[in-house]
Parts: sequence; C-alpha cells; structure tokens
Amino acid sequence: NANIGGPIIREKMWFFGSFLRYDINTDIIGIVRADGTPGRDVNHQTNWTGKVSTQINNKNRLVLEYNWNMQNRFYRRPTTDLVEEIASFRQDPEPAWTMQGQWTFAPTNRVFLDMRYGFLHQLAPTHYQPGVTPNDRAVQDIVLRTLRQAATRDNLNFAKRHQVNGSSTFSFGAHQVKAGYEFGHVLNQDTTFTHGNVTLRYASGVPIEVQTYNTPVNGKNNVDTMAAYAQDSWSIGKLTLNYGVRFERFVGYAPAQRLEGNQFFPAQ
Repeated sequence: NANIGGPIIREKMWFFGSFLRYDINTDIIGIVRADGTPGRDVNHQTNWTGKVSTQINNKNRLVLEYNWNMQNRFYRRPTTDLVEEIASFRQDPEPAWTMQGQWTFAPTNRVFLDMRYGFLHQLAPTHYQPGVTPNDRAVQDIVLRTLRQAATRDNLNFAKRHQVNGSSTFSFGAHQVKAGYEFGHVLNQDTTFTHGNVTLRYASGVPIEVQTYNTPVNGKNNVDTMAAYAQDSWSIGKLTLNYGVRFERFVGYAPAQRLEGNQFFPAQ
C-alpha cells in the first residue's frame, strides 16, 4: 500500500494518490491437481485512487475523485462441494471504477451550496475455465458432493449507476435550514449461457437426472430513485429541536427483452 499527496499550486490546488495490492492464495482441502499438489484458490485485488482539490476562489471549491478496482479470482468455487479447478469459475478480469465531482459554493457566511455527481461502472464475470470446451458438461454428484469437468454456467454481470445530489444550507437567527434533492439511475444486466443447457447429475457415480436450463439469457433491469427533503435545526437556549420532511420515490422496471430459447424451452 502506498500513498502520496501534496500541493500542485500553492494554496490553490492539491492532489492525493493511493495504490493497494492485496493477495490471497489458499490450498483447497480435498482437491488434488494432476501433479499431486493441492488445488488452489488464487485471488488478488488492485486499487488505485486519485483526487484533485481546487480552491477556485474564497467562495468556490471543486473536488474531482477517481477510484479504480481490479479483482481477479481464478478458481472461484460456486458451492460448498468438492469442485475441481476445471469446474470452478474464473472471475477474471473484474474491473470496477467510480468517479465523483463535487462543487461547493459559499456566497456568504450564512449560505452554503453543495452539488455532486457520481458514476459507477462494474463488470463481474464468472466464466468457464480456459480449458473447458463447448462439448464439456458440468457433472455433479449430489451424494459425493463433487463438481467435475465444467462449471454449471458462464455469466457476465454489468452494472452502472448515475447519481446526482444537491443541497443548500441557510443559517439565520437560531435556525439552520437544509434542503436538497437526489436522483439516481441504475442499470443491471446479466448475460448467461450453459454448454448444452444442462448439468448432468449423479448419485454415488450412478446417473439419476439431467438438470436443464433456459439459457442463453440476457436479462436487464433498471432502477430510478428520487428524493427531496428539508430540515431545520432550531436552537432555543440550551434546547435544540431537529425536524424535517423527506419524500422518496423508488421505481424498478424491466425494459422489453426476449428469451432466445433452446432444445428444452421455447423462445419467449
């Protein structure tokens, strides 16, 4: 972990930066590789942060911040079963980043305005291992609690969020009044497919059933949020009263979409 910061322009502009690398490597009991060594759960995570603050003048300040994260988990086990490395998920690469801009304005010593915009972008994969071919099927034994040959699916989740917040604070007499508005828009999308659209299920090595899936699936959903509020802090001698009102609206919806269908399920 390393951090660095300091002035860019004396008493006007400053910067801050940070880097973090985090590793976990664990042996998996009960899983043995072909060479006799234990199966592994290999993970690492990298984070970068950058921030610039600018005092435009004695009334205006601007702050820009960027955060980047990369997570790699090369043998993610989807269940508590004994999962072979070839049947585990490959969570690689998994990038995510956020950015935020903040502008504050204080026209007088009694009025303060705060405006912010933030954005999130994330990809979260759980892919087949590179050695899995389209002809390989997931083989699960529900008695021995094993998963072999391939993972049960291949998935990619994509998410993004826009967020805008604004607030104003006014001080007069014994009152400090704050009012604000918030708006957010979220998109979440899952893309999933399964080789052969099946998992082959066994009981102590005896085949018992085929579990079928309606893949490929490309599902989307959205969420819009809105909030408006006002509050007051009223000081009366040694007594302070805090009261306010808040209105929120939360709407989730799925845009028009279709299911392609396969040998088990019709298109929808």
